Amino acid sequence: MGNFGIGLHLYLDGMENPDIDWALQYVRDYRPRWMNVTAFARHDQAQGLIEQIRQASPTTRTIWRGGPNEVFPDEDLWNKVNPARWFQLRVEPYIDWLRATQTAVLTMNESGWSPQLALNEADAAERCEMVGVTAAVMRFSTGSPGEPDEYVAMADALRRIARTRAIITPNEYTAKDRPNRGGHVARYQNFWRIQGDQRSEIVIGEYAPVRFQDGRPQAHDGWQRDNISLSEYVKIMVEDNPWYLNSGVSRMMYCVGRWQNDSFGLNKHFPSYLRGQDFTLRTPTKPEPPPPPAGFVATDRFQPAIAVVPAGTTVNVRSMPSTLSRSGIIGRVSNGTVCQVMLPPSEPMNWYVVRLPDFRIGYIRSDVVSWRVG
Repeated sequence: MGNFGIGLHLYLDGMENPDIDWALQYVRDYRPRWMNVTAFARHDQAQGLIEQIRQASPTTRTIWRGGPNEVFPDEDLWNKVNPARWFQLRVEPYIDWLRATQTAVLTMNESGWSPQLALNEADAAERCEMVGVTAAVMRFSTGSPGEPDEYVAMADALRRIARTRAIITPNEYTAKDRPNRGGHVARYQNFWRIQGDQRSEIVIGEYAPVRFQDGRPQAHDGWQRDNISLSEYVKIMVEDNPWYLNSGVSRMMYCVGRWQNDSFGLNKHFPSYLRGQDFTLRTPTKPEPPPPPAGFVATDRFQPAIAVVPAGTTVNVRSMPSTLSRSGIIGRVSNGTVCQVMLPPSEPMNWYVVRLPDFRIGYIRSDVVSWRVG
């Protein structure tokens, strides 16, 4: 893999074509070890962007966050689904693609910590490990968990995660005001202290300078509102290097693509300010996991089947299991069409999960189609 320690957090919902173009050029120029793609409204386009990143730099891997909010509510995730259900919805339909592209799939995002949450994260990591897929776990918000005993309370989960190929990907923010950064930078070291010699690779999901007030990061104010120029921005990144590069920890710069008030939107000239700066990861990161053993069979439930619908009609393939307008139609199936289908229909939604030839996943209502296998 590449060893450039600065990747980009791409917020696809807020990106336009020029944003995608310069992000891909960044990948070609710097070949970062990691990138991050987040997509909800445009989740059906995320796989295509990840494949473009891989074409631009075959050594770069991507963390994939997203999916339709109605199905993949990654904020407060474990209060809404259990790890088995998450795996069924978020991983199982994509196993072949995730393995082929070496994409890491994110579990929760910025949920408050608890021992049970940590155990759910470990469960998800182990389920992914069993099928040769990388999970991205523990994306806590800045300052959570905070106290050392909170990390100790997660010890069992953290050590279980260390035995898998999962990466740990917390969010961390720095600040122009140096004294105020305590507790918000290099928190990943707390995970490693618990894990011991066998430790997970760390990838910072969001990294950006922010304004601090009363000792707390004002995340929605953003670095641009703190009157930080690009040169100052990169200077802060360089000053933080000993915490990250020396430990083999990658940072995802937040973000490319308009998000809320665009506070964190990266300036298009940002890459040019990195020239001449050394962001090479100094310490070898966790070795790549070995390929699955001979005879390995992924739990891929897709199988070829022939659609049976009334003659002369078609049924819609939707981007999510919903008939709401925001669930776009990504294809249509007529009588006799051969598809890759997950049988039986997914419960309790009662939608068939269909894999299209381009690896996109779609959904068909179970009351409008039946399938003939063989």
